[in-house]
Amino acid sequence: MNHLMKQFRVTSEKGYYFICKVFDTKQEMYAYYLKRCKKWGDEIGELDFAAQVSPYEKRNTENWELKKEIGEAIFNSERLGFGLTCHELLHMALWHERLIEGNTTATFGESCGEVEERLAYTLTEFGRQFNDKCHKYGLYK
Repeated sequence: MNHLMKQFRVTSEKGYYFICKVFDTKQEMYAYYLKRCKKWGDEIGELDFAAQVSPYEKRNTENWELKKEIGEAIFNSERLGFGLTCHELLHMALWHERLIEGNTTATFGESCGEVEERLAYTLTEFGRQFNDKCHKYGLYK
């Protein structure tokens, strides 16, 4: 049985969001992942991750408009350190950059410019919300 501790959203300033699911243990996170892979028809390899981001697009079937939910991230409460969390949040920010901002190759150039700053601010916003919600729900051990 999966023991999902908490589920919440982290949302960009433009309103696009990722669903974050924090499980009690790595084993419970893996069980959820396996169930989800079967549901989505994904191929399953060796399970060796501490957290994972699954970016996706959901569109309205009538007008093909992009919906606000753009991905899911799974974590386990045993590994909610800021380094791992930031790593996964960067994956979220890069997907947002590619899908929402139109930077399809996520190319940022050799110097810090407007695009890189925009990416950093998106990462900061996702990170702040994730950290605040983990504290709010008492998820840090």
